[in-house]
Amino acid sequence: MKKIYIFIVLTLLFSACSTQSVSKSDLSTSCESLQPTETDIQYALNYGKDLFTDVNWIRSYTVKELQATVSWTHRTAPAIADVTVFMFCDETGTENISHFYSDEALQTMFQGYDHTNLSASCDKNGLLLYELEAVKENQEYNIRLWAEPLNKSRMLSVLLTFSKDESTLLKKYSQDFFPQLASCP
Repeated sequence: MKKIYIFIVLTLLFSACSTQSVSKSDLSTSCESLQPTETDIQYALNYGKDLFTDVNWIRSYTVKELQATVSWTHRTAPAIADVTVFMFCDETGTENISHFYSDEALQTMFQGYDHTNLSASCDKNGLLLYELEAVKENQEYNIRLWAEPLNKSRMLSVLLTFSKDESTLLKKYSQDFFPQLASCP
């Protein structure tokens, strides 16, 4: 009985530790390695997790050099959401993230679509938003991409892609994620 009790206590302790929230101030500002830290990964995993229920969304994540990405795929609607923490390990860091999302970079990023059009872009207190319209296999999509510097070496990127038929859902999630800049004026 004592062993079972200890096992339960340890299990609860480990599960509580693994779901601790991570804030911007917890993120490293250095690049000792080109691999994201455990804190970077936890930040991406926790960012917006309360907005996505397991009933409606399937979660996966990838960690690779200079980035940690959590992807959410809607179970019934043609919709995806990606939350990424990017690492910038050069001298300028996140000073000019708009260069990271130049017209050429956006074209490369969305080259998997048959057609894309940047319909709007705006900035509010360092938070960038790009709104795109895209077509893939005759399906029309609305895309919103936010970029926000977290510190000198870390940037948050949130990408929401919903079919044009799900524009109400896109507006809801945009407002939930970034109420200060849900869409460009």
